[in-house]
Amino acid sequence: MKKAFYLMLMSLLLFVFVACDTTEGGGKGLIVGDETTTESQETTTVAQETTTAAVVNVTSVKSILEAEGYVFEQRDQSSIDYYTENAVNAKYSISVTITDLYVAYVNTSERWLELIAFSTTSQADEFVAAVDELDTTGLLVFQQGEVVVITYSEATITALNS
Repeated sequence: MKKAFYLMLMSLLLFVFVACDTTEGGGKGLIVGDETTTESQETTTVAQETTTAAVVNVTSVKSILEAEGYVFEQRDQSSIDYYTENAVNAKYSISVTITDLYVAYVNTSERWLELIAFSTTSQADEFVAAVDELDTTGLLVFQQGEVVVITYSEATITALNS
């Protein structure tokens, strides 16, 4: 009976892990039409360049903070979606898109921050302006392009500004 139970439990776990696969794209390639899609392709190229710039900004900001002792936890897409809707768009009455989100700590409780990557620099600007308007006593904000860091640690902001 125990063996049957364990076998059933293992099968269920395997199903859950396979069903919750979070790899992007699912192996499907981009299908491009005829020459009439040139404008669409140019837009895609610009979007890819913007995404590349965001990755570079996230990487450079993370590197500075890792040198300060921060350990990062990247959030999954469902967490990003929830955070975008509830902690950003609804809270600040704005409409922005977050492409990446990290929570980071020094010694699990000494200092914390949220590193937020927006889809564009103008959306990051909009978020920073909204945070400044709201009464956020003690909340500190750092922005580099489309990357925003929020924290209560002055030492963190000093490290990012140096």
